[in-house]
Amino acid sequence: MRFYNSKVRLEQLVPLSAKGVSAVKAQQQLVLDIWPKGSPWLFPGVRDNPDGPLPYDYHSFGRRLR
Repeated sequence: MRFYNSKVRLEQLVPLSAKGVSAVKAQQQLVLDIWPKGSPWLFPGVRDNPDGPLPYDYHSFGRRLR
């Protein structure tokens, strides 16, 4: 998985297991089901985001993971 780490201002790569790849693909499909044109985010915000351009709020996402 490739992502930009804003804390260290670097693009980073993290290897994923087959299970991780499956989870990411399932999330991508869920995003396409909700926003057929897609979103630049793996976890777009669900409220007040009709076209999917906004990410899920950082603090809300952290609470959901916990």
